[in-house]
Amino acid sequence: MFWWPGASGIVDRWQSQSAAIYARDLARYRAEAVAADQSLHAALGAEPWAQRKARLDALSIATKPDEFAFVRRSHPELHLAAVRLSGRILLAGAVMGVVLYPLSRFSIAISLPAGGLAYVIAIYLIRAIEPEEWRLARDGLLARLRPSPRTA
Repeated sequence: MFWWPGASGIVDRWQSQSAAIYARDLARYRAEAVAADQSLHAALGAEPWAQRKARLDALSIATKPDEFAFVRRSHPELHLAAVRLSGRILLAGAVMGVVLYPLSRFSIAISLPAGGLAYVIAIYLIRAIEPEEWRLARDGLLARLRPSPRTA
């Protein structure tokens, strides 16, 4: 076999760089999968032990970056949003659509506020959002509307 002089040093460097990249990716994917599991557990609160154990088992047997990525893809519940999409939220969207349909012939300046108001009222009346989520939304909106001390 033909071997270029000094090539073994190049190959050794490539192997060490590949091992470093692999270790970094493994640590990153594992940390992302574990963080997603912990945030899901915190969001769910009391969840069935069998469901939690299935996720923990999947995390414990994963040994490669692609396996951790697969755990995240195969357990879509690890990607829960802060406000879960529910039938009530969809119903509030339908109410907004019913309100907006007759207003479609009018200007956007009329239909946009009317649609937004209809949606917020429907969300409130249907109780699609928890009181804590209302508080967070209200605080966030008020923080944006109030001038910050730097700009005042």
